[in-house]
Amino acid sequence: MKEHFSYEYGYILIDEECFYLTNTGNWSEARMLKEKGEFKTGNSLLHRVWIAGFVIIAGLGVAIFELAAHHSQSGIYIGVLLAGAGIWKVYTYMRKELGSTLYIKKQNISSEFYTNDTLNIVFTNAEGREEQISLSGISASDHEKIKTCLNL
Repeated sequence: MKEHFSYEYGYILIDEECFYLTNTGNWSEARMLKEKGEFKTGNSLLHRVWIAGFVIIAGLGVAIFELAAHHSQSGIYIGVLLAGAGIWKVYTYMRKELGSTLYIKKQNISSEFYTNDTLNIVFTNAEGREEQISLSGISASDHEKIKTCLNL
């Protein structure tokens, strides 16, 4: 049994043993993930790229703002609007890359609950501590399928 679902920031993959969160939905990526609690979160390369992209877009926005401000009063608004649109475009393009990448053994999942479009899963991580993860953007029909897959 292998199941595949999407949520706001990536994909959920479920097999007989584990519950995976990936950015691509690719099973080969899922096999290389670490169990939640086996690694420390910190500044990853992706987050540094995200910050660099934000700084570049903000810099371009300021440059456009300065150039336009010298030519007309409406140039100020155009510069701010273009910078905001650029930041939004980068966010929507990279949204799936911002999600968690990990796996949780199904036997370690103690409960789940669903409110609105958010699935909350309570589990014991690799270090033996209880944690909860929230996944938004899940339909009610997908929730029922996930619940069945998790045997909860």
